Amino acid sequence: MKQAIHGASVLGLMGMLSTPFCFADSAIEPHQMCREIRAELHELKTNDNCDSPLAFCSAGTIEGNFGLDGTTFFSVDGAAATPAAAPGTSSYTGAFNIVTQHGTLALRETGISYPRRGNPEGGVLASIAEVLGGTGRYATTTGILFFHGHNGRGLPSNVAVSGTLCATWPR
Repeated sequence: MKQAIHGASVLGLMGMLSTPFCFADSAIEPHQMCREIRAELHELKTNDNCDSPLAFCSAGTIEGNFGLDGTTFFSVDGAAATPAAAPGTSSYTGAFNIVTQHGTLALRETGISYPRRGNPEGGVLASIAEVLGGTGRYATTTGILFFHGHNGRGLPSNVAVSGTLCATWPR
């Protein structure tokens, strides 16, 4: 009887040793948390600290989930006219930064603007912003945000922000 118990123990031990999760040096899977983002962005054109080669920057505030409560700064570093079939529109790209008490999130924003000249409601914009990096809470953040809203006429841009941001850290 003792030998049968010992034989079963050896087989059980061999089975445990053959499974990867039993080794102490096995790789630990990182943990990822993703959140759907909902935020409001309000910004105005500014010349303060503007290093844009096209002389267009904006500064503002953002209020949203995932700790996105803070200030924003956008510096346009490229622009192009759109097709003749879409008169009055222009495309743009630039560095967009969000600074919060939790850290900084750096993004590349690319979009299209339609000023709607003569319209008292101002223009409209739509863009995407991909995360390039961050500090603090946002050091491992990845994702894409979508911006859409009204801009121009010397009034603050009122922009809705949505998308998904993910943060990754070791377990």
